[in-house]
Amino acid sequence: MHPFIAELCVDARRNMLTASYATDALKKIAKRGAQKGIMMVNEVGLDPGIDHMLAMNLFEDIKQNNGTVESFESFCGGLPAPQFTNNPLRYKFTWFPRGVLLNALSEAKYLKEGKVVNVESGTLMQVAQQFEVLPGFNLECYPNRDSTIYKEAYGIGSAHTVLRGTLRYKGFSMAMDTLIKLGLFKSDKMDLSGYSWADLTKELLGNRSMSHQECKSKLLALFSGDKFRASTVVKLGLLDNDTIPAGIDNPMDALVEKLASSLMMPEDETDVIIMNTVSELDFPAANVRPTAVI
Repeated sequence: MHPFIAELCVDARRNMLTASYATDALKKIAKRGAQKGIMMVNEVGLDPGIDHMLAMNLFEDIKQNNGTVESFESFCGGLPAPQFTNNPLRYKFTWFPRGVLLNALSEAKYLKEGKVVNVESGTLMQVAQQFEVLPGFNLECYPNRDSTIYKEAYGIGSAHTVLRGTLRYKGFSMAMDTLIKLGLFKSDKMDLSGYSWADLTKELLGNRSMSHQECKSKLLALFSGDKFRASTVVKLGLLDNDTIPAGIDNPMDALVEKLASSLMMPEDETDVIIMNTVSELDFPAANVRPTAVI
């Protein structure tokens, strides 16, 4: 969608400002726009955006004091306030769910102790780890897209570790991985006319005509007896008998519809933002190696 809008902005000679990542496609369009005097600026939201500004402010101060950055790790998450996490994802959507689902499927790459670590598409939720920063929050983290490009972008060539990641409440990654393994992230065309949510789940398990109890048993078997994973499917309403809206013809679109209708954040609920950045520094002249925390 963003490249399409960017093309329209160039043709209409309108500047474009977004909070989204500057993909290769957007960078190419931005070059064409620059030739027409059009300004296109991306990554100016919270993350990416404010995190960039905070990091660069720190790095400039370090350089002015003859120091170097040895490692940089930054994690951020926009989350429901804890009292509003009463669902298996421990999450609610403030924008269209498809973007969150696609991010869960994306690849990731980061630099750790001088080695590039690659996370394959479809396995991101499996590498989530517990994240301890605030005692009152039970959090987990996972890498976000390609962090390695920020070594050059931030001008921190001395860094042996560069990692940008996402924060969620613990349980999010397992619930998302459950939906992936069930097959709900697939975009393969299916004739879902007249299907209920239960019918779709049963179809993905191999037999639309199975009983409700058989379906629950199949779910437990699929997830090796993990009751949290099996209950995730039930609590998200994926065994309900309500009919899937007409016009939906694949599991991914069905899941997007389900989440958009049940887990959008209401106006009377509040959210929280947690951002944590840790940088290991070196000041050779002073013979000190402090850690900066934002």
